[in-house]
Amino acid sequence: MKKLNCLLLVLVISCYGVRGQVQTKPAVQAQAQAAAPAPTQAAAPAQTHSSHPARRFYRWSFNVSAGPAYPEGAFAHTEKGDPQSGPVHTGSLYEFNILYRLNHSWGITLQGNHQHHTSRADELIFPNMIVPEGLAAGPLITTGGPAYQPIAPQYWTMTRLLAGSVYTLPLNKTKSLALLFRALAGIQQTHVTQYEYSITYQYLTTSSTFPARNLAWAFSYQADAGLQWKLYRRWSVLAFAGYNGSHPSYNQDITDLLLNINRIGSNASKVYEKIHFPTGSILVRAGVGFDL
Repeated sequence: MKKLNCLLLVLVISCYGVRGQVQTKPAVQAQAQAAAPAPTQAAAPAQTHSSHPARRFYRWSFNVSAGPAYPEGAFAHTEKGDPQSGPVHTGSLYEFNILYRLNHSWGITLQGNHQHHTSRADELIFPNMIVPEGLAAGPLITTGGPAYQPIAPQYWTMTRLLAGSVYTLPLNKTKSLALLFRALAGIQQTHVTQYEYSITYQYLTTSSTFPARNLAWAFSYQADAGLQWKLYRRWSVLAFAGYNGSHPSYNQDITDLLLNINRIGSNASKVYEKIHFPTGSILVRAGVGFDL
């Protein structure tokens, strides 16, 4: 009997012990889980925050600009003293550019521009003008004004299509401010408007007209340095300064000139002489750009 009672006591104690272990195990596990770091937090990579985030890289951009064009050197002067040549006033330039960026530093660009000048020919005297034969004889009138008085000013316009390379040099960490260097080459079409002048004699005044003409297409080159400042999202402002050079030519009809000088027969064949018109200019422009 005693053995049976002892056995029952052992069974009761064992049941209470097992029950206590089952109740305490979830609590221990919960405490262990709470103490352990979350798996997602431990696996999350370290994040770095920069106070100067880099700007988005755009492949294409477009810009337009305008500004003064300063004639340089022998602009509009011909080698043979053609009456149409002469100094010109400061002109204007309008241009557009399409840029494709190969990387953050280099790109290729296509440019079109239009340049316009007014000649100072109306302020000049042409002392080497050939006096046509058949006019009334007599000395030229020089008192009170020039002997050769132009009637209307002359206009020069140049239209160009150029292509070349662009180098970008950032000046700050955000790349919002950068220096730009461009080297371009292409073709130029030069147009000269109709030009008139009058010759005054003692008893007679006569006029002569040079028709409007397009000079031959000519090679043109240009070098620029500029500054780009990105202001708002894709918009930026730009400023450029550079030089453009070209030497378009024209086949001048000098038959009448030879008739007067050499007194050759009137049935002589036409004689032409190629005359070069340099159009070197210093260009200064400002404009806006947009990234595509």
